[in-house]
Amino acid sequence: MSRSGRLCRVVSCALVAGALVFSVLTPVRSGELVTLRFSNWHLVEDVWGRSLREAINIFESRNPGIRITPEPISYAEKEPRYQAECAARRMPDVVKLHNFSLAMFFELGCAADLTPFVQRKGPGFLKTWYEFPLKMLTYRGRLMAMPDDFQSIVLIYNQELFRAAGLDPKKPPRTLVDRPQGVGHFLMAIAVEAFGDVETFQRRIDRLIRDVRALPAAEGQPEVLLPGELEYRRAQAYGISGIPLPEEAVEVMARLAAESGIPAPWPQAGPD
Repeated sequence: MSRSGRLCRVVSCALVAGALVFSVLTPVRSGELVTLRFSNWHLVEDVWGRSLREAINIFESRNPGIRITPEPISYAEKEPRYQAECAARRMPDVVKLHNFSLAMFFELGCAADLTPFVQRKGPGFLKTWYEFPLKMLTYRGRLMAMPDDFQSIVLIYNQELFRAAGLDPKKPPRTLVDRPQGVGHFLMAIAVEAFGDVETFQRRIDRLIRDVRALPAAEGQPEVLLPGELEYRRAQAYGISGIPLPEEAVEVMARLAAESGIPAPWPQAGPD
């Protein structure tokens, strides 16, 4: 797919959804120019903002009867402002929200029912997306929003990393037991100040943590944990009670202690 094609796909789904909102709520006369208000927090960002505006230009060139009015909004203010605009019935035609915010706006009646449009398009229209995100966007059996698909998570198999470790890249390890230490790990540090204000970033992360913790726990789970939180709790517990060792490790330490004449710290085999 060409670069322009990829850019257009970034917002085309959202813009189509916005056009659907307009067509569902407001009859449009033949030949009348349609203007859609497009609100997205990425519009305030340098790189994403340029990409979105370029995609909007591509969309308008391919759909001469539609004009897009960009309405930038900050990440922190989107839900409060949208709630107020929803109550006043002047919410933008197209908005970008996280999954955990959608139900609130569905209940407020601020989303158009896209089900009739999808049904007219036929059963193949939704094959682009997995079933799970579509379920999250369904309210009382009706499809009320469309997922965007530009934030793909790609698993990259780094062959050069295996070659550098002296391994055959055509025979990657299949299990944790087969995988040697130090291979297959990728660490990255990000200088937040290179992308924006650090305090703003901290506020966004604080908001994200609150939003994640407010989500309902999965069936059979006592609570919602953040990435790395389980490991952090385990490290805190190990700092108090010690690190549980497998029996094999205890035997190796005892043997080394006997060979070296250095007393072992009397480790105990743990339940793990």
